Amino acid sequence: MSTSMDLTSPDESIVDVLPKDLLGEIFSHLVDAKDLSRVALVNSSFRKQCRYAKNVRFICQLKNISQKSVRENQLHTPFKQTVVSMMKSFECISTLRLEIEEDVQAKRFKEDEVEKTSLWLSEGLFLRNWLPGVSETLTSLSIIDYGHQAIYQPSPLFQLVSEHCKQLTKMELRNMFLDSKGCKIMPKMKLLKLKCVKLMDNGLQDINEMMPMLEHIVFELVVGLRQAKLKSDVVKVLCLTCITRVSAIKLESNSLMGLQLKVNSPDEVRVKTPNLQILTIRMAKRPDSIIEFERLGKLRELLLGANEMSVLEKVSSRNRSLEKVYLDVPCMLYDEHGSWRGVKNDNLPASSSIWKSLKTCCRRLQSLSAGPGFWFCLEERIRERVAEVRSPAGEDPSAMDLESSRLELVQDAVREEVTQQWPSMKRLILHLLHHLLAFPTILGIVYPPRLC
Repeated sequence: MSTSMDLTSPDESIVDVLPKDLLGEIFSHLVDAKDLSRVALVNSSFRKQCRYAKNVRFICQLKNISQKSVRENQLHTPFKQTVVSMMKSFECISTLRLEIEEDVQAKRFKEDEVEKTSLWLSEGLFLRNWLPGVSETLTSLSIIDYGHQAIYQPSPLFQLVSEHCKQLTKMELRNMFLDSKGCKIMPKMKLLKLKCVKLMDNGLQDINEMMPMLEHIVFELVVGLRQAKLKSDVVKVLCLTCITRVSAIKLESNSLMGLQLKVNSPDEVRVKTPNLQILTIRMAKRPDSIIEFERLGKLRELLLGANEMSVLEKVSSRNRSLEKVYLDVPCMLYDEHGSWRGVKNDNLPASSSIWKSLKTCCRRLQSLSAGPGFWFCLEERIRERVAEVRSPAGEDPSAMDLESSRLELVQDAVREEVTQQWPSMKRLILHLLHHLLAFPTILGIVYPPRLC
C-alpha cells in the first residue's frame, strides 16, 4: 500500500481520501449515537466529520438511568445529558430518533431505582435544551417515550416542534400525552404516526389545523379523543384505532383513498369520502347508533369486523365496483400469545341476517374472505343445506370419515351458493375455527390474519 493511501500515515487521513459527503453518509448508518462517539475518538478528522451525520439515533438503556451505577461509583453519564451534549455537535441532522429500549419499557421502577424524570423524553425542559439547535435541518423526528411515566403528564412537544421545526415532514410519536392547543402551522408535515398516545378531546381536529398538508395520519391505540373530526382535501390515508370511546366521528374528504376505523360503540359516524377505495371497519354498533357513509361510490376493498352487518348492506348497495371483501364477527377468544381459546357467544348476529347481508355484495365480487367469527355464525346456514344427508344404512364409518364427508358436503353447498351469487368470484378463503384446521383441503383454507 502506498504511503498516500495508508490510513495510519501521520501525513494522510481517510478524510483526504474519501469525500466529506460520503463520510457523513457512512456515519449516518451507524445504529446508535454511542457508535458515533466511538468513531469520534479515532482521530480529529473523524471527530470533525461526525458533525455531518444526517441520521442519528439515541437508545436509552437501563445502565443510562439506573441509580445503582451512581451508588457503586461507576462511570455514569445520564442519558438526557448525553443527548443534549451530543446534539450541540451536529450540524445537519435530517432524521432523528430517540427511544427507550424495549427491555426498559417492560419494567416498572421504584423512585430510588432510576433518576427522576430520566425516562421522560417528551419533557418540556429536556426538549427545549436540544430541539432548537437541530430544527433548521430536521425533516423526520421519532420519539418513543417511557409509557408508564409520560402518559400521565402533558407534553408541549407539539407546541415546540410547530414553533421551531418548519422543515419537518414526518413524525412518529409513542407513549406520551400530547397537548395540541396553541400550536403554530407546520406547512410541510406529510406523515404523522401516533401509538399509545393520549390526546385532547378534539385532538384530531387540532392536529389537522396545525398540519394542514398531512397525507397520512395513523392513530394506533389512542386514548382521550371524544370527537374525531376531520375535513381535508389533502389526506390520503387515515387510520383511527381508539381504546377509549369516541362519541362522534365526522370525516369529509375528497382526497381520502384509505380509511381504517377501529372504535367502540360511537353514537354517530358520518363519512363523506367520494374517492375512497379501501375501507376497514371494526366497530361494536349499538341499536341507536347513526352510521352513515355518504357519496361512497368507488370502493374496491372492504374489511368489516362487526357484530351486525347493516354497514355491509349500506356500503355494498352503493358500490357496484366492490371487488374484495373480508368479513368477520369479533367473537373469537385468544390468549395473550394469540392461541385460540374458544367463542364468545353473547350478542352474535343470526345466520339468516348475515347471509342476507352477504348477498347484497356486488355481483362483480372477485375475492371473499370469511373470518373465523363470521364463519362460525354461518355454520347454521351450512348445516341447513346438509341436514338431510345421512350415512348409508348398515355402515359404521370412523369419526374421520364422518368429518371428511361433512366437509365435502359443506364444500359443495358453499360452492353452489357462491357460484350462483357471484359469477365473477375468483377466490374464496374461509378462516375456519380450531376444530376444523386439520382439514386444509376445503376451499383453500388459510390461517386468519385476525382483525384486531
